[in-house]
Amino acid sequence: MITIIIIVIIIIIIIIIIIIIIIIIIIIIIIIIIIIIIIIIIIVVVVVIVVFVYVYVVVIIIVVLLFVVIIICIISIFSIISIIFIIIFIFIFTIISDVFTCVALLCNHKALFVVFRGCLDGRTVSDLCHCLMYVISFARFLGFVRGGLFINETMQCPCCWYVQFE
Repeated sequence: MITIIIIVIIIIIIIIIIIIIIIIIIIIIIIIIIIIIIIIIIIVVVVVIVVFVYVYVVVIIIVVLLFVVIIICIISIFSIISIIFIIIFIFIFTIISDVFTCVALLCNHKALFVVFRGCLDGRTVSDLCHCLMYVISFARFLGFVRGGLFINETMQCPCCWYVQFE
């Protein structure tokens, strides 16, 4: 009789722990969704800044956002959720970076700006940078970029690509 009561108590404790873990995971997912919504709002504001001010401001804001998100993920207790969130942010960051590149090409073809990409492995960086080169080549083909095009491929850091339009 006592063993049955102990087993029932242990089962109830395990169920309560599982429910608490599920609630914590749901709360973290909600926080992640809120952060993504805030980032989207910031992106809209930043696009306005790109059109009316400078590309430099955009690059600085994106880099700061990237580091803030990575720090949040490192501090996070749930490493799997952190890794998933970092991967999602990298894809979002890549898309944003491509959009900003196109906007910069359209707005000021004589600008010197930096496209900063943070990725988990070098192959992804290489693929993304090749995509960037295709975007720039296509923009040049359409006539958005005039004059010489210089892409520095000898950078030691694979995440930093300097694109200069003459």
